[in-house]
Amino acid sequence: MMAAVALMALVAWATEASERLVRIVADRGTALPSANSWISSADGNLVAGLAANVLMIGALISLNRTYNLLRSLSMLFAVLFAFMQTATPELTVQFSTGSLLMLTIVACTWLMFGCYGRPYLRRRVFLVFFLLSAGAATQYAFAVYIPVMLLMCVQMRVFSGRTLVAALLGVATPWWLLLGFGVVTPDSVHLPQLESVFSAARVADGVQLGVTALTGAAVFVAAVVLDFFRTMAYNARSRSYNGAVVLLGFATIVAMVADYNNMLCYLGVLNACASLQAAQFFIIHRTERSWIGIAGVLAVYAALAVWNSVA
Repeated sequence: MMAAVALMALVAWATEASERLVRIVADRGTALPSANSWISSADGNLVAGLAANVLMIGALISLNRTYNLLRSLSMLFAVLFAFMQTATPELTVQFSTGSLLMLTIVACTWLMFGCYGRPYLRRRVFLVFFLLSAGAATQYAFAVYIPVMLLMCVQMRVFSGRTLVAALLGVATPWWLLLGFGVVTPDSVHLPQLESVFSAARVADGVQLGVTALTGAAVFVAAVVLDFFRTMAYNARSRSYNGAVVLLGFATIVAMVADYNNMLCYLGVLNACASLQAAQFFIIHRTERSWIGIAGVLAVYAALAVWNSVA
């Protein structure tokens, strides 16, 4: 795992040094600037982008250890995630909405897992929707996950009328604070710039990004389908946790298809879900030759990274 993280950092540094990276400068915020404009320094962006990815890996490891998500302490999912992120240097070289979104989603998932079967923990539900609504002020993509988290409330067996009120208050509170303290005025609320992520990139880069996204979706869907009957035999709590990851993954794929011009924003979340599901497949179907399948997946993403570097 440490070697995979080191490789991710090395590829990010090499990409930054080559000055081949095309930065997306469009402001897709509705009230506040998008995360991609928060850091102006290229070196600062590189450090922040790598730090966000390392923090994400740490959060996924902690999530698995706390809730026994994969029923194993294997670090395979961390290796897979690092390779998936390496295949798209735009996700590691700069701090962007994709970085902020994946960290927010893993934090919200952590909070929701902790609510399982405890509907009285409505403050956690409030915080989940507060984070998503606050994020939506910087990029509309956060709003995509508001209905997803409502469905997750059902999966975690905490949905009720009071839970719905807590969720609605969580959505309203960030805007109430922004407007009440004068950080945002009604006149400053605006429609996001819907500039395509492909418009600032070369054709080869756009094709590579599309193929990488399709690969991540294929890995995720294949792992979910192949694991279906095994995961159905889990206990209710484990099925709910696994179902939450599956729900996030499919919702992200739908969002990427519907909002393909903003594909980079969702790719980190998809990679997290795909790495967890793929690791679960290899853990469940562990054999002496499992390394061949694992090496095959890593080789595909390594090839995508090479393609990106030479395209």
